Parts: sequence; structure tokens; C-alpha cells
Amino acid sequence: MQCDRAQTCAFFNNKLALKPAVIELVKQTFCDRDRSQCSRYQLVVAGLPVPDDLYPSDVNRGREIIRDWRSRAV
Repeated sequence: MQCDRAQTCAFFNNKLALKPAVIELVKQTFCDRDRSQCSRYQLVVAGLPVPDDLYPSDVNRGREIIRDWRSRAV
């Protein structure tokens, strides 16, 4: 299922604007196939702001952001 945020995702609109081949590969992997594997989407689902420089494949950083947020919320 395609991600409903792919068109407005800051990662694609800012970071990779001049690299269309990379954009297509990343979109196929994270937006078109399995958005649940996208670290950016995971933050959206958690209700957290998404850093513009967070790569979709940066799962460790995404988990760290969520973990930090949860530890502050307690």
C-alpha cells in the first residue's frame, strides 16, 4: 500500500530534489511496498515531529527518537 505522505514528505522534497534515480528507489522500497518499515512514517504514527534529515532507512535513529520521547513522557 502506497504511503499517503509520499507526496508531501520533506525528505523527498528537500534532501533528494536533484537525485531522481535515488528518489525512485527509496520510494519503491519505503513508500510503495511497506511504509511500516520507514523510520519517518513510524514517527508520524507515534505522533512525533519528523526531522527533515531523517532517512527512511534510519531505523535506529527513529527508534531512538521514539524511545527518548517516551522516557520524557513518563
